[in-house]
Amino acid sequence: MIDARSVRFGMREFKVAGGKFLLNGKPIFLRGLRRRLHLSEHDLPAREKSEFHRRLSIAREYGFNYVRHHSWTPPEEYLEAADELGMMLQPNFPSPIVGTSPPRRKPNAPLSNSGKPSSG
Repeated sequence: MIDARSVRFGMREFKVAGGKFLLNGKPIFLRGLRRRLHLSEHDLPAREKSEFHRRLSIAREYGFNYVRHHSWTPPEEYLEAADELGMMLQPNFPSPIVGTSPPRRKPNAPLSNSGKPSSG
């Protein structure tokens, strides 16, 4: 083997049964918040794991256990900090329609083969 990389990895079972969310077979109540990526220079997320850890720790102190990431996927440093704090995440793939990728299309407007709004 020429290259190797050690990566933290874990599996969880998350399902709904009897009208309740179950995490690894135990009932859990999701208390979540939403993080949306805004791309002004003041809103860009930090890239240091320690800063992500600090921010997520504050959310934990307020009782949150779940974060949904609207239209973006957090960097690896964020994922590591969340894992260390036991925070559940729902990252989204970046969207060319919602968020920062111009041009934006009108609701229900057809897309051309290029992914840009059609001219018709």
